[in-house]
Amino acid sequence: MNKYLRAGLLLFMPSFLSKYIFGGGKCGFSLILVDDLKMAKGAKIGHLNVIKCKSLVMRDMAKIGHLNTAKGYFNLVMHNKSNIMNCNRFTSLGKSQTYQVSHLLLRKGAKIVSRHFFDLTSSVEIGERSNFAGAYSQCWTHGFLYGIEKHARLDGDIVVGNDCYIGASCILLAGITMGDNITMGAGTTCSKSIKEPGLYVSSSLHFIPFDADERIKSLGKPTAILGKMECFKK
Repeated sequence: MNKYLRAGLLLFMPSFLSKYIFGGGKCGFSLILVDDLKMAKGAKIGHLNVIKCKSLVMRDMAKIGHLNTAKGYFNLVMHNKSNIMNCNRFTSLGKSQTYQVSHLLLRKGAKIVSRHFFDLTSSVEIGERSNFAGAYSQCWTHGFLYGIEKHARLDGDIVVGNDCYIGASCILLAGITMGDNITMGAGTTCSKSIKEPGLYVSSSLHFIPFDADERIKSLGKPTAILGKMECFKK
């Protein structure tokens, strides 16, 4: 089915009828403009969402609440009983500024509560039963190096393990992996991979000498060159 026709039907069709046409899932008054849509039995989308990405896959009992925005060059995949609640934002750089299709993957029982932000220039995976709790946490899958000689972009996936708890206002940076059974305290910034189960909080502010040009040289050959910007995979 043409994605614009499907989007119009989902937008204006009563939810009790949409489940008979779109594989058993229900959709409220929301704009769903994707190339590929798969909604399993029991999947549900609430009201006033704008989802404009490559594809949306919702397994059994997956749910999207209200007032969420997902716009960009990525796939959104939600496994059984995963949940995106309300007022979250998912975005990526434009197609001309990227060299890959990324994805947001919520595994079984994973949850994103409210008012969180996800940059999906690279991919984000959230493990089983893991929870982005509270509000205002951020995931950033790209960053920049601004040296005197050159500027470069550094991309990296974020992987969150199973049974993790991310408190309010945390920041996860590109290229990190979190192990299982990790709790991240409110206001924590995570810039490196962590494996040991337990509680993590940010340290006090301190100075680190840093030369961006030397860091760019150490990265080797760029993955892609977009205009004047060299892109590297972390």
